[in-house]
Amino acid sequence: MNILDKRVVYDVSGTAINLSGPLKAGGEGEIFSIDESPGYCAKIFYENRLTATLFQKVTAMVTNPPDAGLIDCREKHGSVVLAWPVSLLFDSPLGSRNFIGYTMPLVDTDLFREAHSYYDPQDRIQEYGGAFSWRYLLTAAYNIATVTDDIHRHGHCVADFSGRNILIARTAAVAVIDCDSFQIRDATSGRVFPSAVGTGEYLPPELQGINFSEVRRDRYHSDLFGLAVMVFKLLMGGVHPFQAGGDGVSAFPGIEQKIQNGVFAFASPNDTIYPPSFAPDYHILPPSVRNLFSRCFVDGIREPKLRPSAGEWKDCLLSEIMAMKHCRVNTNHWFGGHLGVCPWCGRGDADLFPVEVPSRIGNVSIEVKEDATGCMDIPSHDELCQSSAISSPSPVYDVPPPTEAHDTASGLYGGEDTNSGSGNDGGRGPEDTPETPSAPAILLPEPHVTMHNLARNITIPCRLPVSVAGDGPLLIHVAADVPWIEIANTTVPVEGDGVVHVTLNTGNMGSKGFQKGRVMLRAGDIREEIFLFVSVQPEL
Repeated sequence: MNILDKRVVYDVSGTAINLSGPLKAGGEGEIFSIDESPGYCAKIFYENRLTATLFQKVTAMVTNPPDAGLIDCREKHGSVVLAWPVSLLFDSPLGSRNFIGYTMPLVDTDLFREAHSYYDPQDRIQEYGGAFSWRYLLTAAYNIATVTDDIHRHGHCVADFSGRNILIARTAAVAVIDCDSFQIRDATSGRVFPSAVGTGEYLPPELQGINFSEVRRDRYHSDLFGLAVMVFKLLMGGVHPFQAGGDGVSAFPGIEQKIQNGVFAFASPNDTIYPPSFAPDYHILPPSVRNLFSRCFVDGIREPKLRPSAGEWKDCLLSEIMAMKHCRVNTNHWFGGHLGVCPWCGRGDADLFPVEVPSRIGNVSIEVKEDATGCMDIPSHDELCQSSAISSPSPVYDVPPPTEAHDTASGLYGGEDTNSGSGNDGGRGPEDTPETPSAPAILLPEPHVTMHNLARNITIPCRLPVSVAGDGPLLIHVAADVPWIEIANTTVPVEGDGVVHVTLNTGNMGSKGFQKGRVMLRAGDIREEIFLFVSVQPEL
């Protein structure tokens, strides 16, 4: 195929744009870098792909994009999340001219890798050891749900969920590419431009075997199925929810056949059907997450309207992220707050999150990447080797790993076991403990909590770790100085390690994008404060 012989193209205003490359060639066209805007690129279609319908579809995408924070987000997050058309491109400046492509944010493929590189345990461990923990996987799932929810709120659908067009970074940020294959809704006319692609293992039963180039089907409920499959694979070691064994599935050898016949072995009452032996125990997932999977893969297998929305997934996953627990034995072991013991310990060589940093990590591109505001801060090889793990992510699209001073994510996630304030004085044994009582003190393992890009009009439970040193317990009185921090219990007795439960209600927040609040702790003359820094999505 011959591409238009152009290295200078023009935007809708007639401004010349100089291209270099191509960087990549695909089935529909080629990707070029833009000399004047290094953070963006241009997709130029092959001549035989250019149609009036394609022009109208891309025009609808440019005029009805998802929230600006997902596309033009470099100043906020330091990386692109959605490779969405920003501007139309033409072959001449003005007058009689032809549409040839569009500009879009450039996704850094050195930073973002295809999702299977993370949910496949062998690929993930080979690349990152155990440093990309279950906490990161849960955060990546939350980010995918957040992006999908925003796409849906603007009337569009991803349509082709797969491990190829959803990318993940080492920070648990996500990027979605090939956006011009989405199902797109024109916000002005209401016209829907269908998607002609789909990946079988992410398609629900009602769309299995359909030729999308011949049959037009709405893809919203299909998106909900594909999203649930992606979340399942991330949280269950790459296992597909419809992988199964046993006599009950002998007639359905392939995953797509099992989907068509509704074989979800992880919640099946049929004792002749069982999950694959290499799958993690399904009960490592919190009950709330398992409930959403049942609604999608059991209740919703024949009733698409029963499948949970992307917004429900987003809210559920965020709550579970904040309730996670941290293993005392292996720093890479994070697990659900509903469990009493670490499910990853004791697996020996089968440990999905080994504590050692692999020797290969020195060959991975882990350099500092900054935008103009220095938002991105990827850990260096030396930092990785010192900590034996990549610093913990916050549940946002892309967040700088925390500094050594304090981990800004730990207070957000909550549930972290800590030895801080255990009452030991310099490691003395019982026989060395002085008989005189020691003065009590409130210790705050995480005096600062930062949350980014939260949706408006949602409530988020949050666990704030608090410890008491010296003679206890202390009866701590809890208050807040802003209306969006709601206190669960105004008095909390704490002896040793404890926790204060609060709820963030973003519906009570003002119009500002970034806000600060305080949780104030008082016990007699003792005063301490926990600061919460929260940014919320812009009002539509």
